[in-house]
This record gives sequence, structure tokens and C-alpha cells, in this order.
Amino acid sequence: MKFPFVLGIRARVLLAALLPMTLLAVILAAIFLRDRVNDLYDAHLQKARAMAHQIASGSVYSLFTGNRETLQHLLDEVEREEDVRSVTVIGADSKSITRAGKPSYQHLPKYSNEKIEVLNPATQTLLLAQPIYGSQLVVEDIFSDAATPKLHQLGQLVLELSTEKIVSRERDLLLVGILLSIGGLLFGSLLAIRLSRGVIAPIIEVSGMVERIAQGDLSARVHIDGSGYLRRLEEGLNLMAARIESGQQELQRQIAEATAELRVKKDEAEVAMQAISLAKNELTSIMEANPDMLYVFNMNGKLIKWNSNFEKFCGLTHKQMTNRLVTEFICKSDRSTIIKGVTETFEKGACSIEVRLVRHDGVLVPYLCNCVVLKGANGEAVAFTGTGRDISERKKAEESMLLASMVYQNSGEAIMVTDPDNAIIAVNPAFERVTGYAAAEVIGNNPRMLGSGTHDSYFFQAMWDSIIGNGHWQGELWGRKKSGELYAKFFTINTIPNPDGSVHRYVALFSDITERKKSEELIWQQANFDTLTGLPNRRMFHDRLEQEIKKAHRASLPMALMFLDLDRFKEINDTLGHDMGDILLKEASRRLSSCVRESDTVARLGGDEFGIVLGELDDPGNVERIAQGILRKLADPFQLGIETVYISASIGITLYPEDATGVDSLLKNADQAMYAAKRLGRNRTGYFTPSMQEIAQSRMRLANDLRGALDGKQFHLAYQPIVEFASGAIRKAEALIRWRHPARGLINPMDFIPISEDTGMINDICEWVFHEAAQQAGQWRVTQHSGFQVSINLSPACFQRSEGIHGTWLKHLRKLGLPGQSIAVEITEGLLLDASASVIEQLLALRDMGIQVALDDFGTGYSSLSYLKKFDIDYLKIDQTFVRNLAPASDDLALCQAIIVMAHKLDLKVIAEGVETEAQRVLLAAAGCDYGQGYLFSKAVAAEEFEALLARGAGTE
Repeated sequence: MKFPFVLGIRARVLLAALLPMTLLAVILAAIFLRDRVNDLYDAHLQKARAMAHQIASGSVYSLFTGNRETLQHLLDEVEREEDVRSVTVIGADSKSITRAGKPSYQHLPKYSNEKIEVLNPATQTLLLAQPIYGSQLVVEDIFSDAATPKLHQLGQLVLELSTEKIVSRERDLLLVGILLSIGGLLFGSLLAIRLSRGVIAPIIEVSGMVERIAQGDLSARVHIDGSGYLRRLEEGLNLMAARIESGQQELQRQIAEATAELRVKKDEAEVAMQAISLAKNELTSIMEANPDMLYVFNMNGKLIKWNSNFEKFCGLTHKQMTNRLVTEFICKSDRSTIIKGVTETFEKGACSIEVRLVRHDGVLVPYLCNCVVLKGANGEAVAFTGTGRDISERKKAEESMLLASMVYQNSGEAIMVTDPDNAIIAVNPAFERVTGYAAAEVIGNNPRMLGSGTHDSYFFQAMWDSIIGNGHWQGELWGRKKSGELYAKFFTINTIPNPDGSVHRYVALFSDITERKKSEELIWQQANFDTLTGLPNRRMFHDRLEQEIKKAHRASLPMALMFLDLDRFKEINDTLGHDMGDILLKEASRRLSSCVRESDTVARLGGDEFGIVLGELDDPGNVERIAQGILRKLADPFQLGIETVYISASIGITLYPEDATGVDSLLKNADQAMYAAKRLGRNRTGYFTPSMQEIAQSRMRLANDLRGALDGKQFHLAYQPIVEFASGAIRKAEALIRWRHPARGLINPMDFIPISEDTGMINDICEWVFHEAAQQAGQWRVTQHSGFQVSINLSPACFQRSEGIHGTWLKHLRKLGLPGQSIAVEITEGLLLDASASVIEQLLALRDMGIQVALDDFGTGYSSLSYLKKFDIDYLKIDQTFVRNLAPASDDLALCQAIIVMAHKLDLKVIAEGVETEAQRVLLAAAGCDYGQGYLFSKAVAAEEFEALLARGAGTE
């Protein structure tokens, strides 16, 4: 009988050690598997999304143009990507389908504007479907800078990726989990063996001794192998056995005497105590489990039983509440109500009444009290019991609902309530008064019926973004009444949520603020603008000056302030009258405004004094140009009735932050500079700062020196090679002008070209550049290649000549015996955007001569396709800002690829500027770019060095 007992203990200990460790290992393995598998699928899904976005972006142009060949080529390239099983693009008509690879699905996903992501374990594939959007404006102009493109769905992309690698990875992870579980099982086994030797064996020994003593063998002793606590246990057990043996006879005698008596008394007491304890515990549990106050009072109205909630409410101890009258805890004015309730309880057996109980801090709290009669064994009433429930919140809610209803009906503001689908479900009387619509006319409709049509979709999108994100929106907008009248309203929308956070209702409050808006606008206009000229007055001028200073500080750009005073205006005003003087001031204001940008400020400070703020100047030198333009405009005659008068102006100029950073300092500086200009003879500008004066003087000296530069043969041309990517040959070069000043050395073209344009000398320079480039092109077409071409840069100012450029150029080319293809002209986008009839005529003339046209710096301006269709452009030059940071999968590479594809579709060649590294050349060549230009090949060099470059073989086949 001993062996099974020992075996049971060992088994239980082994299980106690093995099960936790095995369970822990399985849990850890499961967590590890779940996290790793989730990571794998998340990474695969992110890859699929990124790939889908890239394909969708690349498909936009093909879907616009209907070019199935380019689209198919794109899909074939994608299908070669790792894990891609198939890719399909469905056109907007749901019929035009372009596909690469073999899909595993039976049917294409239904054409819609929703994204679909489906993981199919059966086929081990991940299927993504998403719409492809494009801008309607892109149809007319892909690179339009329109601020508000309207998106339309052009098609749908279906991408199917294989998950076979992930399934294989899952198997590997499952093997890792199994190994972790086996490791936990082995560790638990080792622990169980250790427990068996060090703990179970002594326990078995002790249990054997106890069993022998229990069987009457008081001579039983125990022997435990070990030391320390185990040795002490052995000694204690053996000592205990010895004492038990010595006192056995005495104990047996005493037990024999008391056993019979104690057994009887014990049984009786236990039965009685159990019954009492059970009843007491049940009653206490019932009373304490009740969330309400529970009480019992006798026929005399005194408390005999209550729960802890009643004690807490009264703030008394159990002893203090004993035998208290129930009426002591009831408001005096409500005691008659409790008496009636007791009477009703006698009659009906139960009652329910509302009374106010006095809380321990003296506050009256409304309670709903329920009471029933307790009857004795003979059916007589012996006590009353009941519950009391706090109804404070219910009372507040009832009062709040009543108050809300009164406010809703009597509010001066219009109130509109809509459901989660934004359908109107209730309006108040004020709504009917403001809008003119009766409640029956709007309930069930969308609030759009109240719209004015003056706000665009972006306004309402921003409004709903705020409502969804913050739960409310507030602002001003325009509405339309039932009569058709427009009115301004201050609108507030709040969201009422359900307990789960979803939308329950939208509540909108608004009021008609039309008259207030009109008054505010009139007051603001009178306070900030001059009534005669309509220009900002001194107050508005100071405010805008402060704002421009802040903007200039943030942008780290300079800002100019001008004070302008009309010379001899007082004489005209005195001789011709104030009416004529007012006409002159109005016309002068108009001319001043035409000389500056819309973002600049022109203000009338008083009398004939004006202030001008030129903000955020990229080039401080523009200040002088603007000032001279103002002087020229004001120098034109003024027609005042039958009189023709002439005036001039004195202009004072100061610059932020070189001169000052504060408003007052700048105003004082400009005023002093203006009076200095008057002292110097009027009709001129005066600079406050020596630095600005030096710039103006430097420009003047440079302009004077420029006049003799051509005659002094100070100009020369440098040539930069343009390399054909396909062959590596040099068949083109760009001619760049250089000015070597006899005293100042080499001067940057950016410094003297603008001056030559302002002074009109640019025309002579353009002619000189053309003649030099044509002569050099003729030499290289003989010595290098018969199709060699030299390109020259043309300033927009060269197209403004009345006689044009094509006549003299054609004669010169014929004189040299050169065809038009020997020369290419490079123009900027700005020339084409505002091309006049003269410019168009000259461009067409160049085309007729055979001279090719290259569009320089493409992508940095407006990049509009309209002028590519309108004018005969032969080359697009990608600006170096896009080439500088070229890298695989970069945005710049994507832009370059888009420009190249677009240009080739329009039969244009592409030249990339700024190619400085071999990596850039490789990426551009792979993208299909035709030509490259940059320091990788050569900087701009003199003609002799250029010929040496060609002689080294770079330019010959």
C-alpha cells in the first residue's frame, strides 16, 4: 500500500514542475510566432502599398493619353519585380484592361473607388485593388500650377503579390516555436528531478513515519539524509514521536472520558451556530449588496435594522442610529408625506413616495422611498421595511430637459439639429424667422439647401475636417434665404456623440450678422483707407510696414521703404484749384501702384506725400530699378481738364535690416533720405545708407563701362560641350558670354546682363554673340562635323526690338553660307507665358529660317504644356536643380523621367544640365535622356580649349 502513495506524490510534483515550464515555453513560442508572422505580413503589405502607389502614379499619364503600349511596358517591368504574380490596370470605362502576369483569381474586383486588400491563404497571394486618380486640369496641362485641381478617377489598379516566401518563413518560425517548447519541457524535467531528490524523498520518509505512528507504532523513527533544516526536522520528529509514546496511555484515558460528552455538545453547538451564522450572513449580504439605502423600523417608527449606505448618508455610527425615529432623517415639510405613505402601506401592503432626506452635512437630497409591511407568524404587522434611492440626477436631468426645451423654443439664435447622415430632424422658431423656411419645408433635407454657392469645396472640406477631428466648428459663412436673399451668418456646429463615440446628432446654431458685417466693413474702410485715392492711409501703412518687417525677419530677406513727395504740387494746387489737384493725386496714385508688385504697399500719408513698402526682396538692386520706373511714370504729362501739367518726385529710400529694424527708425530714415533728394535738385532718389548708395553708384559705373565694352573688345565667348548620351559624341555646344573688365577683372554675367537689359544695350550684345557664335559654328562644321550646332542664350529684351532679330540674322547666315540648323537659341519660360504678337512672329520666323529653339531651365518656372503645343520648341533643357540630387528611386529621378517621357511624346529632344557625376549620367541615360551638359564632361572653355577637347576624340565618331 506504500508504493502507490509514493508514486502519486512524485507524479504530482513532476506535473507541478513540468506544466508551468512547458506552458511558459509554449506561450513564449506563440508570442514569438505571432509577432514575427505579423511583421512579415505587415512588411509585405507595406511593400505592396508602396508598389501600388508607384504604379498608379506612373499610370496616370498613360490613362490620360490612352497609350496602351507605354502602360503595358510599365506593367511588364513591374511584373518582373520579385513576388509580383500579376498586375492589371482597368480603364475608367471598366472595359479597357491592360495586364501583365497570370492572375490566380477568377474574376477582377468590381470597379469602384474603394481600396481592397485581400490575403488569400489558399492561393498564397496578396491582392490589392485601388483607384487611380488624376486631375482634370492635367488633361489640358499635366504640369499646371493651378491651385485647385479637381481629382477624377481614371482607372483601377489590381496588384497580386505572392506570399509563398512568407509561408516558407512561417514554417521556419513554427520549427523555432517547437524547439522553444521542447526546451521548456527539458528544463521542467531537470527541475522535477532536482525536486524529487532534494524534497520528495524527505517528504516520503516523514510520511512513512507519520503513517506508522497513525497505525499505532509509536516506536517509529525517521532518518533523513542531509544537513541543516532537514537534520533539525529529523531530530524534531523523533523527539515528538518519543513524547507521544510516553504520554499515550494518559491521553487515551482522558480522551475516553471526554469524548462522549464533548461529541454530543459539539454536535449541538455546531448545528445551532451554523444556522445562526447562515441566517445572519444571508441577511447582511442582502442588505449590503443593495446599492440603495435599506432600512427596517418597528411599529413605533424606530429603526431596528439598516445597511451601511444609510449610515454613510446620515453620517452617524451604528450606536447613534439605534432606536432613532425614521422621521428624524426626513425634511420637516415632507414628514406629512411619509405619514401618508405609512397609512397607504397599511392599506395596500406597499407604497412608493418621493421625499427629501437630510444628509449629514445638512443638504436636502430627493429620494424615492419604497416601503412594505413585515408580518409575523399570525399575519399581524410587526415592522416596516423599504429602500431609498437617490434621484438627484434624475431631477436635474428633468429640470435640464425642461430648461433646454424652453431655451430651444425661445432662443434668439437659429438652431438646427441633424442626424448622423446630416439630414435635418428639428429646427426652432428662430430658424424659421432667419431663413424664411418653415420647419416642414426643411425637415428630412440636407442643409446644403441653405447654401449660398459662394464657398468652394475646400472651405467645406476644412469645416468637416474640424467637425470630425475636434467635434466642433465655428466661423462665418454666407447663406441664402428662401426668398433668394444672401445673408452673412455666424455659424457654430457641435457633435453630440453616442456612448460608444459614434455620432448621435449634429447641432448647429447661427444668427444673421449681415448688418453688422456691413457696418464693420464701412468703419474699417474709413479707418484704414484714404477716401480720395482709395490707397491705404497712414494708419494702415504703419500696420502693413510692421507686418512686412516681421515677414522679412522670418524669411531673412531685405525690405525697402520709400517716402515720395510730389515736386511743385502746391503750385499746381494753388493755380488750378483743389479739384484739379485731387485729379492729379488720383492719377499719381494709379501710376505708383502700377510700378510695384501686388504684394507691395502704396499708401497716401497725407497731402502729396506717399509711402511705398517693397517686401521680401530677393535682389536689393531691384529697388533702384523700381524707383527709376516711378520717376519715369510720374514724368509723363498729366491731363487736368484742358490743362497739361508736368510734375516730378523726390524719393527717399531706406533698407531693412541694414539701416534699421524698428518702424519708427525706418520712417525717420526714409523721411531724411527724401528731403536729401529734394536738396539735391528734386526728381531723383536719395538713399539713407552708404551701402545702398554704393550699390547705386556701382551700377551706374558698371553701366557706363558697359557702353565701351563692345568697342573695347572686352567680351569673349566660352563654349560648354553638349554630349549625346547614346554615342558619347559632342555635336553641340552652348556659347556663354564673358566680360573681362580692364580694371575689375572677370565680371559675372548675372551682374551686367540685367543692367544691359535696363539700359537697352542688350540688343547690341545679342547681335555680337550671334555673329561670334555663327562664325565659330561655321568653322567647326568644316573641321569637326558637318552637323555641328552652337546654341546661344537670348534675353526676352532682344525680342522687344521693333525691327526684330530674324532679318539681320538670316542675312548673316547666308553671308557665311550656313544653314539655320547651325544655330539654336535658348529662351526662358517667362518669354512664352506673356508672348506678344511680335514675339510670336519672331519665333515663327526663326522656325522658318531653320534655327532650332531650346527651352532653358525647364521645370523651375511655370512648366506649362500650353506653350509647348503653341510654339515650335525643339529641345527641353532640364534644370540642374533636378539633376544635382539624382539618385535611384528619388523624387528628382521621377521628375526627370516624367519630363523625358513627355518631351519624347511631343517629339522633343531633352538636354540635362549640371551633370557632374558618372552616376547622374547613368541614371539619365537609362531614363532615355538625349543629351547631357555639365562639369562631368567639361566646364565652359575658350574656343581653342574646346577644339583640344574635340581633338582628344570626345567629339568624333
